[in-house]
Amino acid sequence: MATLLGNCDDPHIVWECLKAITLIIPGPRIANTPEDSIFHPKKYYFRALLAKEGIIPICLKMLGTKWLEIKKQAILALGMMAHSCIDVRDIIIGLDGINTIISLVHEDMDMDTARAIAWTLSILAGVTIKGQISPIEESQVLTLVKIFSWFLYWRDDIEILTHSLLGLSYVMPLVELKIENKDVWERVVKMLTHNGNYVKRAALNCLGSIARSNSMQCQYIIENNAIGLASELLNYNNTQIRSEVCEFISILANQGYTNVKNIELVH
Repeated sequence: MATLLGNCDDPHIVWECLKAITLIIPGPRIANTPEDSIFHPKKYYFRALLAKEGIIPICLKMLGTKWLEIKKQAILALGMMAHSCIDVRDIIIGLDGINTIISLVHEDMDMDTARAIAWTLSILAGVTIKGQISPIEESQVLTLVKIFSWFLYWRDDIEILTHSLLGLSYVMPLVELKIENKDVWERVVKMLTHNGNYVKRAALNCLGSIARSNSMQCQYIIENNAIGLASELLNYNNTQIRSEVCEFISILANQGYTNVKNIELVH
């Protein structure tokens, strides 16, 4: 597959190969597969095999093609390769994958490509990775925060907003809150009022991450009515959202914010 991709000039064949790779990466879904089997999802057998064949640099190279569908499929393949696999994720980052993908972002890009970019970048930021996450260079963290923030203003698309907020939950607490970038935190708080449930949940996730990890940022989101907007969702008609609001409020209360305890008593 890698040999074919690296030597084929037919865009249709390249596109079909990339689609096939994206489907192959997770491996077969076989019920009751023993955990010691190479085909168990946790073994990442097919992912490792494809990585060994050089699929990652090939997919990154494909991002420079003029064919839009090939670009989009290559982005999805990279995201699927990094999904839940810290080793592959680190390889992609080490090959400057973050900047290469971000270079495709522009105001007039089509929605499907934007969704693929937001999803893949969120995975590279750390979403889907369990346990300890390898640190990203400061410059790349700042780049991710900048592009996720841009997406929050670009289009009112549930998928893009959700992936961007989830990505921000991993990188936002790592950057310094400044006057020139404070609107990003304000925008995240504002996302609690979005009509989409997935967006609300992603915003709560991001705010919870901030509350756990960065006291200065936590104070700023509180000053921008994060508690008030979150408390309004305690009566929202979605059990998951209500539960996640309670978790967010609990985080704040455990850190000593007394006004949060008052909100809990009222509701």
